[in-house]
Amino acid sequence: MIRLTRTLLAAAACLLLPGCVMMMLTLGNKDISKEARFAQVLGREIRTKVEMRLYAPDNSSHDDMRAIYDLSNVMSGPENRVAVVPAGHVVRFDRAVRKHFFDGSSEYLFGEITIHGRTYPMYYYLSTSVYPDGWRRMYEVFALRE
Repeated sequence: MIRLTRTLLAAAACLLLPGCVMMMLTLGNKDISKEARFAQVLGREIRTKVEMRLYAPDNSSHDDMRAIYDLSNVMSGPENRVAVVPAGHVVRFDRAVRKHFFDGSSEYLFGEITIHGRTYPMYYYLSTSVYPDGWRRMYEVFALRE
C-alpha cells in the first residue's frame, strides 16, 4: 500500500514538473542476485561460449546504465562497437538486477570484462517479463551447467 501511495504521489508530482516523464516510466530496480538461478554465474570468472560484441554506452539513456558498456551476442553492426569478444573469453558478473518499467520489466547481469588490457564495466541483457524464461539463454552464451 505504501509503495502504491508513493508511486501515485510521484506520478502526480511529475504532472506538475517538466522533465519527469522518465520518473513515471521507470518504477525502480530490484537486486535479484540472491536468486538460485544466478548461483553459478555471479562472483566468479566464467567464459563465453560464442563470439560476442562489446558496445559503447548509450549516452542518450536517462538511467544508471548510461555509462555502462553492453555485452551482446547479437550483431548490431559496427556503430559504437568497442570490441569483438572471442569465444572462450573471461567475463565476471557481480550482480543481477530486474529493472521495472511502466510496461513491464527486464533483467540484466552487471559486471566487468577486460579486453586488450582495459577493464570495462558492462551489462548483459537477460530477458523481459514478456518472455519469463528468456534468462535461460545465458546457458547458450556462457560456459555454465544448467
